[in-house]
Amino acid sequence: MLRRGNKGACPKKVPVTIDVKAPTCDCTPGIAESQNGAVESEAGSIGSTGQVMDSKGEKIGSGISALFPPGATANLEYLVRLVETHSRNPRLEVHSSQVPPIHDFMESGSKAFPKASNLVFAFGETVCKFISLIPKAPNFYRALIMEVNAVMHEPKCKYWVQANGLFFTGSHLCIVMPKMIVMSDFARTVSAQRKSMPCEVLASMIYDWLQGIKALEDQNLLHGDIKAENLLLHRLTGVAKLTDFGSVGEHNTVDAYTKKHGLPPDARCTVHRCIPFGINDAETKVCSKFDVLSLALAALESLLGGENPVFALEALKYYSLPEKERAFSETLKAHQNLLKSLEDEDKLAKNIVPPLRTVLQQSTINNPSDRISPSTAIELLETSVPDREQVRAFVEGVLMPPKKACKDASR
Repeated sequence: MLRRGNKGACPKKVPVTIDVKAPTCDCTPGIAESQNGAVESEAGSIGSTGQVMDSKGEKIGSGISALFPPGATANLEYLVRLVETHSRNPRLEVHSSQVPPIHDFMESGSKAFPKASNLVFAFGETVCKFISLIPKAPNFYRALIMEVNAVMHEPKCKYWVQANGLFFTGSHLCIVMPKMIVMSDFARTVSAQRKSMPCEVLASMIYDWLQGIKALEDQNLLHGDIKAENLLLHRLTGVAKLTDFGSVGEHNTVDAYTKKHGLPPDARCTVHRCIPFGINDAETKVCSKFDVLSLALAALESLLGGENPVFALEALKYYSLPEKERAFSETLKAHQNLLKSLEDEDKLAKNIVPPLRTVLQQSTINNPSDRISPSTAIELLETSVPDREQVRAFVEGVLMPPKKACKDASR
């Protein structure tokens, strides 16, 4: 349960120590709009004396110029005003007075989610993502502006995880989100129980995630970090959702995309989750088809019980992890039909039926221009998506196996 304000066990509300002048209007920038070029902002300050405080209220720096890289302050100030605007949204259910500051989680021995790039803690039926704002490069704040607009998007996207709390606590931005099933964990649980993911259930999940990718595509955006850890499932509704929008970028050619975001070409694709942008010529279009490939690899990973589908191939069997990562792109290029290769090596049972089979095959095509689009994949899967109750029934059977099975496992 969340701690409620003004009650005995509730921590004192942590004052916002990062502030700027209030927005001059109530308009909220669109996701793509706020990323165009350097963010222009009106004069403002970080803290009342130009200093920044950490989560315990201690001074970290003596002034903005000494603390932040050139160009970062304008984006940070814009971010702060954006959060202040969004935090007034009445649909937000969780506020700063209900969530302990970050050091309380640490001092209480709470364990952060493993492999998360930020500190993420479970808190009742929610998860709290704490993002440190000090000090960062200008592009970090630009990326965070995109993430804030995604989790606060109006109208709400059914297939994106939306925030139910957004506020500053000390020098961190806290995004509170509903607690959901993480696909990477779920796939390992399925495998540990010696079960297999039914094709119709996987098709339903992929259909939803594709809808989330398509919603980004409609705004000319790439998610850029599709992996099993960022694919979630709502246990009660059976709806699958995308999360972690910190790598969102606008569609463009490789060269223009790199210059736009100030990152190396492969920086927005998690290692061994997608062929790097630079694998083709500089005019290759960076678009949602890169997300489609990453999604297909994550789906195959779930069928393999959490093992990377490229690493599962016999060709990489005796490689170390660094060697596998280096060989990833070349190995994937050498297997034009990854699904068939996995079946031929008896890594996967030959029971995947169309149209799911077609979608998985056409999603892993090396050449992005030949790869299936989110819209086409959605159309193919529409006829095979089961009733949500079927998805929920399978999920519950995995998460809450019969008591007898539990007893047998404990012997």
